[in-house]
Amino acid sequence: MKDIEELFEIIPNYPAMNLALINDGFLDIKDTFIKFAKEIDASLHIKDTSTALKTKENQLLTEPFDFGQKRYNSHSVLYDFLFLAADTETLELEMVLKKIYRVLKNAAHLFLFCKNEDIDKTIKLLETCNYVAINPVDSYKDLMIISAKKMHGWAKV
Repeated sequence: MKDIEELFEIIPNYPAMNLALINDGFLDIKDTFIKFAKEIDASLHIKDTSTALKTKENQLLTEPFDFGQKRYNSHSVLYDFLFLAADTETLELEMVLKKIYRVLKNAAHLFLFCKNEDIDKTIKLLETCNYVAINPVDSYKDLMIISAKKMHGWAKV
């Protein structure tokens, strides 16, 4: 995949969708997500580790984020699609995936950007954290995009 916009082709345009992007500056894709959310009239929550102030503009919310915080949702919002664009090598990824699981709607999609050498380890970790339908979708730059779903609350989290 040359452009991140190609990933958006698999996202249906349903009314009142909630999208989230967890961003630590690992990839410079924030503006592309903002443009896409405006095009489909979706709510977009950007959780950014490099921002200190919370801002809200129409259906775009940007808020400070820390992977170590106790919960990843602060407004009881559940997401239809969540994109994790972070350097997963520096994270306690299992704990992050468990916290993300709790903020996804049933049957929601998680898209995770992962280094090619970490694909097998990441897929096994997603399985351990009760994600299903785990598939490498495509590559973007030197990363693989892995898709996973939360299904029907089967897990006890």
